[in-house]
Amino acid sequence: MQTLVNEKGDEAIDVFRMHYRAAVQRMDKDIGVIIETQKKRNRLDKTIWVLVADHGESLNDHNELLHGAQFYNSVINVPLIVKIPGLPGFSRPIPALVSHVDIMPTILELVGAVAPATIDGTSMMPLMRKEKEKIRHIALSEGGVAIPKGEMPGAVIALPWTLLFQEGGCYGSSSQALPRNPGQTTSRCLYNLIEDPEQEELISRQDQSIIRRLESTWWSFQKSRKQALQMNLDPSFVRELQRTGYDFRTSEED
Repeated sequence: MQTLVNEKGDEAIDVFRMHYRAAVQRMDKDIGVIIETQKKRNRLDKTIWVLVADHGESLNDHNELLHGAQFYNSVINVPLIVKIPGLPGFSRPIPALVSHVDIMPTILELVGAVAPATIDGTSMMPLMRKEKEKIRHIALSEGGVAIPKGEMPGAVIALPWTLLFQEGGCYGSSSQALPRNPGQTTSRCLYNLIEDPEQEELISRQDQSIIRRLESTWWSFQKSRKQALQMNLDPSFVRELQRTGYDFRTSEED
């Protein structure tokens, strides 16, 4: 699809964006039906609402269509709307850094349950009660269309910085891109999200100390991830996932 769009040019990109816009509008309509149903049942203000996306989409920004290969803001910075009975709303979005893993402990706190001690997330309630301005300093994103044989692609977000680990190279001036070290299968792409929210200016060469610090965080996470308890999945389910591209082997087994 990327090749076809590149051949057709701006007209094809406009059509692609038009269809994506239409899909979002259909989703809005479906959510509206749920809201109206809750109103009719007098449940709208008695329900905890959490509206969140699993990922965003690249609409040929940064030379990528769809999602799954790169970790720019258009893909990993997703909408999150939370409505809680009895809690007043905000006049503008909360700018604090949060992660998908923070949703579960938030809901558990709201229903009076205790969050497991080993989970990664933190309740967002202090933000929504205006008790704190932030609950985390770093958020991580990782993945792809399949688990790779080499380095795991992903991103470390520690505002104002985001460091991307991705196979497709870095968007920005090629003269600023860092060469890969021996053994690396992903490029390191550093951006300042506050000064450059569109991630147009690659600053990898200028800030080696920041890259090293964020890389250290990334590898510490990957190490702890490998040491985590393995899930006891049904063998037939594992085989089904493997047919879709997932690889459950660790690097030690390769």
